[in-house]
Amino acid sequence: MRDGLVMQFIFTAKARTKLCLNKDLLSQTQVTLYKAGVGKVPLKPLVIQDKSLLFMAPMRVVWLEAGQSLTVRANLKRFQLDSGANWTPGEYGAEASFNLCEQTPAEPVTDPGRETPIPSARQGWFMISD
Repeated sequence: MRDGLVMQFIFTAKARTKLCLNKDLLSQTQVTLYKAGVGKVPLKPLVIQDKSLLFMAPMRVVWLEAGQSLTVRANLKRFQLDSGANWTPGEYGAEASFNLCEQTPAEPVTDPGRETPIPSARQGWFMISD
């Protein structure tokens, strides 16, 4: 199971919204995974190799008007299971909460300001087969 497990995150604005995106989306997102028949899958904290480069780099600022969407992909296999076990075949569910940056007009952004966690509107799912 060394392949990637790419999941799409679709951001849809209900009103004019500013997204401040790091190069590493998972560093801004709290992901909870569930496995069918098992329940919540405990994950180790995400390890970011070089935090200095990530946090000093300007964030990509995207403005979405009401009704507009933006799709971003992330590799969930970067998460390691807390038990140290490998990912196993089965059906998984995924919920996420994204930290929305302060809605000020300033650009470019290196500090997201006061962040607001926005939970996912729908649960995602994926299947790992043998």
